[in-house]
Amino acid sequence: MLDKRSFKDLGLDLSQGWWRDFGLGLGLGALLMLLIFLVELGLGWIQVQSFFYSWAGYPGFPGDLALSLLFFLVVGFYEELYTRGYLIKNLSEGLAGNLFPPRIAIILATLLTSVYFGLLHAANPNPTPQAVLNISLAGLLLAAGYLVTGQLGFSIGLHISWNFFQGPVFGFPVSGAALFRGSLFQVLQLGPPLWTGGQFGPEGGLLGTAACLLGLGLILLWKGKDGIDQGLSRYRP
Repeated sequence: MLDKRSFKDLGLDLSQGWWRDFGLGLGLGALLMLLIFLVELGLGWIQVQSFFYSWAGYPGFPGDLALSLLFFLVVGFYEELYTRGYLIKNLSEGLAGNLFPPRIAIILATLLTSVYFGLLHAANPNPTPQAVLNISLAGLLLAAGYLVTGQLGFSIGLHISWNFFQGPVFGFPVSGAALFRGSLFQVLQLGPPLWTGGQFGPEGGLLGTAACLLGLGLILLWKGKDGIDQGLSRYRP
């Protein structure tokens, strides 16, 4: 690492508790995407056209799903290690001390890195201002798991399952792109883009906004105010 820190110091201690949080993050990401899918299906905003969909000329559904899972595993680990583990820690250290108290520095670092996370996705296909705002909000959701646990397990699990269930399972575009070659559901998008996100996928619509806010609320319920205070007190720039 550039600052000579170990991966463990950045949130990859891979202990039993780390893997427990990883599993909880996986579950939350899957739940939030399932809710978006069910809402759109119930309102008639999507039509399921087929199951076990795969593009012609590619390995077929099982192979497509395995390749997509591998891809999103890499994305989840890399983006969380960089955006949450590395940037939040280093930026908060730079802001702390004479400039801000430690807790204010952590909050500012979290906000700034979340905006940066949103802007990184502005280069994706089919971006909109709402999509960039939603990805920034998703950055806050991912950072919340990191801050309250002091580790990256929850955030990585959430990131992986959010992307994986959004695209290869439910057939939505993932941040504007359709990188996967197959999906469990092949869907036709019919609903209003303001809510569904249109070609950008759920992260570009108000349903994505609601999912992020729900996720933040569930983390608050999971940890409670005392748990959040305890988590933040463990994280000192």
